[in-house]
Amino acid sequence: MRRPTEDILTDGAWTPVVLACAHLNHDPSDSAFHQLAALCQRCHMIHDDPEHRRRRWMNAHYRRALGDLFYGPYPERGADWISPTPVSMLDDSRSLYAGF
Repeated sequence: MRRPTEDILTDGAWTPVVLACAHLNHDPSDSAFHQLAALCQRCHMIHDDPEHRRRRWMNAHYRRALGDLFYGPYPERGADWISPTPVSMLDDSRSLYAGF
C-alpha cells in the first residue's frame, strides 16, 4: 500500500470531541490520578453503564421500601413488580448483595 501524497488532514470533516473525566472506581470522592481517565462522552457512558444500572435498581427498591414503610404495599402493582437482582449487578464489590 502506498502512502498518500496529498494532505489528508485538510480534506476530512472535523468533529469536536468533548472529553470528560471518568472515575475508574465510580467513587467521586477518590480523585487520585490513577483513578481518573479522560474519556470521550460515549466511552464515559459505556464505562459508567453498569454503575448507572445498579443505581437505578437500588433507587427503585429504596422507593418501594419507603412507600411500604409509610403507605403500605402498593396495591395497584402487587408485590412482585420489582424483579430480582440481575447477576450482572452483583459483580461490584461495593454492592450491598455482593458475595451472596
